[in-house]
Amino acid sequence: MTHPLPAQPRTPPSALMLKEVFARVMEDWAELITQETDLPHPTPPGGAIERAVCLSGTGNYHLVLRVPREFGLIMGRIFNPGADDVNPGDALGEVTSMYCGHLKDALWGSGASSAPFLPVESTPQHWPSPIPDLSCYLRIGAFPVEILFWDLSSPIPV
Repeated sequence: MTHPLPAQPRTPPSALMLKEVFARVMEDWAELITQETDLPHPTPPGGAIERAVCLSGTGNYHLVLRVPREFGLIMGRIFNPGADDVNPGDALGEVTSMYCGHLKDALWGSGASSAPFLPVESTPQHWPSPIPDLSCYLRIGAFPVEILFWDLSSPIPV
């Protein structure tokens, strides 16, 4: 039996919130500093990898985290120091999961009820629409990071 989630105030997401939460996670977890940039990044030579998450609570959102494959390899080495074989997609999934856990707290409050989420492989063909409602472009060192966000919630009654 599925029980509806309790009503909680809905904090409207903003690009600034997406950036700040991501920066905090990267700094606290991996001691990596993010830099803001306003422009989308071209796809890197080694290709980009994406992980998507559907967040459901008092709102319904679709989030995509997109990074160069090489950045995923570096994250994999941080997760598994000394490992010979690192999967960049798995590492990005871990980063996405941490990020979304913190984002969920920022949106609905710490400990708020929400549906479980699991990062999945994504490509632009899987996006809800070609143009996200919010997008953020960051850099970590030489690596571009894209955060794409769609609000799939019905409009909030006034």
